Amino acid sequence: MKSQDGRSYLEVAANLAILGCALMAALLFVDRMDRQVPDAAASGAKAKPTRVESWRKYRAHGLVIGNIEAPIQIVEFADFECPACGRLHRELQKLRHRYGDSLSISFVHYPLSYHRFALPAARAAVCAAEQGQFEKMHDILFGKQDSLGLLPFDRLAERIGIPNPLAFSVCFSQADTLASVASGLLAGRELGLTGTPTVIVNGWLMPSVLLDSARLASFIQETLTRGSTSSITRPRTATKPATSPT
Repeated sequence: MKSQDGRSYLEVAANLAILGCALMAALLFVDRMDRQVPDAAASGAKAKPTRVESWRKYRAHGLVIGNIEAPIQIVEFADFECPACGRLHRELQKLRHRYGDSLSISFVHYPLSYHRFALPAARAAVCAAEQGQFEKMHDILFGKQDSLGLLPFDRLAERIGIPNPLAFSVCFSQADTLASVASGLLAGRELGLTGTPTVIVNGWLMPSVLLDSARLASFIQETLTRGSTSSITRPRTATKPATSPT
């Protein structure tokens, strides 16, 4: 028997089983590490940014918001149900407003196993990205974080004006969407993440105590001053920040 794309059903089933096993292994690892390692802000550890020389390969696992060639490159490992990630989202909105096209965010899915709706929310974001609507879905998921699961994800897709609702529903029901999520989890495992959110700014891994817009902006300016600033544009203040649809 052949599936619609020409692959045998056995091949499809095998691929999905492999993806499922990889995802479960990554989720178990994330759950164990997040429960065992104390938060950096509470422990006072890693109070200064640390360099990640291979940071660009982690960026490749993310979905990009903003100008992909921007001089300010943020890699964010996050979980849509994580309260700290929700707070960071609001801080990053301020930076998106301030820097405009000079800043991009590569969002890497890192759903924690004990957050009931984190994985389906990540899958909804993947399916929205397939139709060029990742940023809108990203923003509404964080904007509606306190009510995740109360409204079906296809209804959220309708609210952001998804071009093809049927394609979104089909995508959301397929296990293939796990591939992108598993990719982020495995990348985080390689990086040695201890929880969410984890943020890398132009190759510098930021401690949680610095994850507010004022401190991040200060670090960004310092980093740009030390490096080449020939391509940086002045921060924008006239445009409105991205907002979540209601």
